[in-house]
Amino acid sequence: MTKIRVEIDRPDPPKEKIRKYKNYNKFQTEYHKFHSQHGIRELWYRDKKKLAYIAIIVVLVLLWILSE
Repeated sequence: MTKIRVEIDRPDPPKEKIRKYKNYNKFQTEYHKFHSQHGIRELWYRDKKKLAYIAIIVVLVLLWILSE
């Protein structure tokens, strides 16, 4: 327990340092990447495991519907 150092009333970092890590352009590009048809398609094509699970589920649902 003696190795833990707690700083009470630590001063805030300078505003320039805070602004350095704020990247709104990255936020916009990530948002458009995940909320557009092209971005979603690209994510699914890269993740083969999820794409395989979705294809298996679709085939099973179609077999279940057509077997009745």
